[in-house]
Amino acid sequence: MNVMSKYSALKSIVACLVLGLVAGCASGRVRENCQEHNWQKRGGDLAQQGKMINEDFFTKKCESAQGFVDYAALDRGFKAVRDDVCDPKKAHALGKEGQNFSFPICRDHNYSKMEKAYESGLASFCSPENGMTVGLSGNPYQGHCPPTSEAGFLTSYNQGRKTYLSRQLKIKKDLLTDQTERLAQKQSHKQHLLNQMKFRKRPELKSELESINWDISHISSEKNKTEFEVQKISEELSKL
Repeated sequence: MNVMSKYSALKSIVACLVLGLVAGCASGRVRENCQEHNWQKRGGDLAQQGKMINEDFFTKKCESAQGFVDYAALDRGFKAVRDDVCDPKKAHALGKEGQNFSFPICRDHNYSKMEKAYESGLASFCSPENGMTVGLSGNPYQGHCPPTSEAGFLTSYNQGRKTYLSRQLKIKKDLLTDQTERLAQKQSHKQHLLNQMKFRKRPELKSELESINWDISHISSEKNKTEFEVQKISEELSKL
């Protein structure tokens, strides 16, 4: 074996050793984190997020690194919070707000009671009277009413939504008028400063000009935003 071949082989060995050390250090850090982890709290956090224990990436990572997993504490924390999450009263409240119902962690825990509670709450939400209230509030309809009640709900909702959007359009148009006037005033002031600077090179005029330019930029940005909002509201109103 010549010198170059020996050098190449040595480089490969060193690279493998370094990679092995890095991998070993990384696994060691993972195992250390697993050992110090509050597993009961993690179980509770998973339940709060609506996730099952077997879906948890961190737990799988600890298992892969042969780190410590306190399954008993994990299960205790999960079940303690699951009992609260899977409360039929919470399902009823979600329905009453017209929100989505999806609780996979409750499949084997109060699920039938939660479904009935949710449907009861949703029936209140999907009434024509509430449709007007939701429309006037400006809150968007999430599309969760059943076909049997959706038509009546939407008729009232669209009426309320139209009133809400009309009010918002007036507010935005008034704001746009104000922004247009303020922008014109700033631009006029800027032109006045530029005319002065032709004859007097005072430092304070330059500083004032910089401030005016910032104001113009800021008002222009806000005006563009308002114009976009006026356009979006007008488009939605035309479809109602």
